[in-house]
Amino acid sequence: LAFWTGSGTGQPTGISQYTVGSRAKSANMADDVIELFHDLKQGYRGRAVWVGNARTLATVRQLKDTQNRYLVQNLGDSPYGSLLGRPMYEQNNLSNELYLGDFSYYQIVDRQGISVRVSDEATVAGSSAFEKNLVFVRVEKRVDAELTLTEAVKKITGV
Repeated sequence: LAFWTGSGTGQPTGISQYTVGSRAKSANMADDVIELFHDLKQGYRGRAVWVGNARTLATVRQLKDTQNRYLVQNLGDSPYGSLLGRPMYEQNNLSNELYLGDFSYYQIVDRQGISVRVSDEATVAGSSAFEKNLVFVRVEKRVDAELTLTEAVKKITGV
């Protein structure tokens, strides 16, 4: 969730928080999709993927060309298929936006490694670990993330 919508305060800055190239959905969304694909610089298209929530992907899957053929094609066993030759993925923490981008430029980094604490003396919800012969283990891993190249991601809003 934080990698997509995080505020950057006490959590990673989510992709949706960055200012990326965007266009508003028009009356002809099929044209919007094609335009967005070509708005993304050629160097990023080879590794780009489409990402949207379930409702957005349902809308996109219904788009047809002028000969009444669906724009989304089957892609092996993927439940989502491909759009303009690029895979589609579902991320339900997004609102009404369709992203296209090379997300390898969204860097997730390890901030402190892993900390592990073990206790047989802890009390959780009024229950003593010692009395019940239990061991509580707490594992924490801190990460952060940043979109290092905003031009590698574009979106359509209002889908």
